[in-house]
Amino acid sequence: MKANRTIRNTILPALTLTLALGLLAACGTPDTPADGVPSGTGEGTPPPAATVPEETTAEDTAEETTAAETQPETEAHVHAFGEWITVREATCETIGKQERVCACGETEEQKLKKTGHTPVATPTVEPTLTENGSTGGEECGVCGKVLTQPTALPYIGHTGLAYEVNEDGKTCTVTGLGECTETDLYIPATIDGYTVTHVGDGAFYGRADLVAVHFPLTMIHLGEASFYGCTSLAEVVMSDSITTMGYMAFLDCSSLTDLTLSHGLTAISQNAFDRCTSLVEVTVPDGVKTLEWSCFSSCSSLQKVQLPPSVESIGIIAFQGCSALSEINLDEGLLSIKDMAFEGCVSLTSLRIPSSLRILGDYAFAHCTGITAERIVLPDQMHTLGKQVFMDGPTIKEIVFLAEPKFPNTDALQDCAGLTDVYYHGTEALWKVNGYLVDEGVTVHFGYTGN
Repeated sequence: MKANRTIRNTILPALTLTLALGLLAACGTPDTPADGVPSGTGEGTPPPAATVPEETTAEDTAEETTAAETQPETEAHVHAFGEWITVREATCETIGKQERVCACGETEEQKLKKTGHTPVATPTVEPTLTENGSTGGEECGVCGKVLTQPTALPYIGHTGLAYEVNEDGKTCTVTGLGECTETDLYIPATIDGYTVTHVGDGAFYGRADLVAVHFPLTMIHLGEASFYGCTSLAEVVMSDSITTMGYMAFLDCSSLTDLTLSHGLTAISQNAFDRCTSLVEVTVPDGVKTLEWSCFSSCSSLQKVQLPPSVESIGIIAFQGCSALSEINLDEGLLSIKDMAFEGCVSLTSLRIPSSLRILGDYAFAHCTGITAERIVLPDQMHTLGKQVFMDGPTIKEIVFLAEPKFPNTDALQDCAGLTDVYYHGTEALWKVNGYLVDEGVTVHFGYTGN
């Protein structure tokens, strides 16, 4: 029995190996033809050496087991945050923020909701003879923001004024003092049930007894020469409802010192404040686009004018003869400075031409002998350059052309007393074509590029 078992153990593996070799010889491999020799060679290629895994000893296994057993386990960190701290309080209109910090330095934050407004009713204010009132409104009791705007109620005003009913049958025009004897005049919002909207042409012409005039919230128009020659008139307070003035409205009001203009105006009319010789300072409200012909001319005490960025045009002789004028702003957006607009403003010191300017009229800054600017730059968008614009400008040494005006005047640069150099963007030929004239001793630099 033992011999038979030995033969079986020897023959069976050999037989199995023989069958396996036979199959390989018959089928080959993807890279080996049936004869067992790789194509393209005359010799067989020995098979690659088999990789024999390294033997692992019992000692190695023991070491690995010991290392795994001794490796410490890492526990997950659990944040321990402190108390919430408010770093920005919430307000009626803005969110707030809180933060808290863990011992590890990690920070967590959360938002605080807006608190919202706390509405509080505001009381009605009854108008008086000279003070406007208002209906009740609503405001926030915390931040004070107005939530519901109250409606203004016009002051009561003085009685006895002469008037005419307008064509609509509901409004009227004040035509004079009538039986009113007030000199500090508060024109009422209503007369005999009619809403006062206009002051008529020449209504208070030559009234030397008037010292102040106030206009109601219903007024929309002041007529031509309406206060012309009121030589004692020192204060004018316009309501913002006024949108237009006729020409010469306050001409020759030589005592006028305190002027409040309406924010409803879009223009300061022709000769409106001409020869108001006591005016010292004027603030033109935003929304005004045009300063018309001679609107402030010969205001000999006027020192400062504040113009809004809405102003686009300064009219002919608008400030002519304002000999005390030393400060006026010419902002971007200004398109035209008409003829003689600042002629004779001998106290004007600083001058900067805005790049938006298109028109610079004849003698615009003539006889402005106080200008200290040594260099004047004419903008590249300018299309009209008038005659002797800077006549008698003793300190202006350089004038720069950034472009060629469409309508230049040949004598635009003449009689500029201090001028020494002109920087011209074009060629000498173009200069001659336009016929520019300069005084003796002035050097013209051609081909100026702005560098």
